[in-house]
Amino acid sequence: MGIAEILTKKAKEHFGITLDPREAGYILEDGTMLDFTGRHHASGYEHIHLPTGEVIHRPLPGQPDYLKHKRSEDHRSISAIFPPPISGVDAMIKFEHEANAIRFHLSMDGDLNISLTTAQNPTEAQWDKLNKIQRSTGGVVFFDIYDGITVDIYSEFVKLLERGEVRSVSELQRRFRAHKKEKILPFK
Repeated sequence: MGIAEILTKKAKEHFGITLDPREAGYILEDGTMLDFTGRHHASGYEHIHLPTGEVIHRPLPGQPDYLKHKRSEDHRSISAIFPPPISGVDAMIKFEHEANAIRFHLSMDGDLNISLTTAQNPTEAQWDKLNKIQRSTGGVVFFDIYDGITVDIYSEFVKLLERGEVRSVSELQRRFRAHKKEKILPFK
């Protein structure tokens, strides 16, 4: 098992998975979303271990699901799957790079905030999940593409947005791939 598989397994076991994008913090390579509600350490929930090795959290009988539709964990909480000492920011970046996980946030207004690094190669399952989320909410897509060259990449995508050439996740996907393929991005 490679590092990506190990990190993905640890993350799924620790945080659990969710089908609700309002509760999620990351989209993994297989398209599953990590549950960042905080249910994994909250009282009043049982933790169900699925045969796939994934974990889901549901309220105990008679208990309300008081974390439903809410993401209360910060993305830096991913540090819980790494041995100390590691900062939340370092863990977040390491997880995104080594597990190819897409960090995202769905706002209360339905806007989709996506963070990608130039080292990432999102899978079809990840793009499909982002497309599905954006289509279901109809919100605006915001993105942050970074890796020490954020300004160059960001400037290019801002121009595309201003010209109305990027309006959806599928368009972002096409442009992101085209830039990587054409090596327009200044990789180091």
